[in-house]
Amino acid sequence: MKGAENLLAHRDEINALNVFPVPDGDTGSNMSSTMLEACKYLENLTDEKLSNVLAAIKRGTLMGARGNSGVILSQIFRGFCETLSKKSKLTVADFVKGIKGAKETAYKAVLRPVEGTILTVIRVLDEHSKELANLESFEALFEKMEEIALDTVKKTPSLLPKLREANVVDAGAKGLYYIIQGFKMYALGDTSI
Repeated sequence: MKGAENLLAHRDEINALNVFPVPDGDTGSNMSSTMLEACKYLENLTDEKLSNVLAAIKRGTLMGARGNSGVILSQIFRGFCETLSKKSKLTVADFVKGIKGAKETAYKAVLRPVEGTILTVIRVLDEHSKELANLESFEALFEKMEEIALDTVKKTPSLLPKLREANVVDAGAKGLYYIIQGFKMYALGDTSI
């Protein structure tokens, strides 16, 4: 939920960055809808075992998906949740396997994947899987994921001419960064909502 809260806090910034694929200024709103619906599904859980939590996230993000960015975000969560659906608890290494599933599902869901977008962030995180899986704690994992995601977001204009021309980073990529930053904030003890 902290990931959704952090994304929501930056929704207007993400909307303002939105120039690709069309400059309709709704990426932050669409990603927020996706995450908020997942939060509703989580809040309605009566049994919080991991398989139920993952199913609620998967279904909630799918039901809340709006626009290209929301749909891609829902596919990232779908791939993550399906990869880990048989687990009863998560280790850092399991979470990193989930990233691989997230990347594979998201790339398959897009007819013509474009680099310099939210897809690039999840791909680059997966490329660091060996390094990430060796981290000792979720705190360290999310700190490193945040660092990798931000570095990738900063590179999006070099991958996508439309971003370079508008002098912005990719809105969806930045939105995913804020979700990851929210995960880190929670792991480091910020549980306020």
